[in-house]
Amino acid sequence: MFKKAPEPSKRDWITRTVNIFHDLKLNKLYSPPKIREQLAKKYNDSISPNTIRKLLETIVEAQKHGLQFVVNGKTRKLIEREVSNRKLYELIEID
Repeated sequence: MFKKAPEPSKRDWITRTVNIFHDLKLNKLYSPPKIREQLAKKYNDSISPNTIRKLLETIVEAQKHGLQFVVNGKTRKLIEREVSNRKLYELIEID
């Protein structure tokens, strides 16, 4: 018999990235604190404010180098927008 592996105490960035691409609503602007709040509420994720900012910046940069996230045959992309000197993020779908 196989024993179930213990749950990790901290989420890895890949799991968090998957959660972001699946859970954010399309075409809606989100601040890093709002995304952090959503991860905390739905997944009991205690990601720090600094880590969420780094994760979002890393996702945007990785997409420039070819990272693609496909959901139901459609490519989703996280884009960064500057609004009133604040970085906001929007999830869009590309046909």
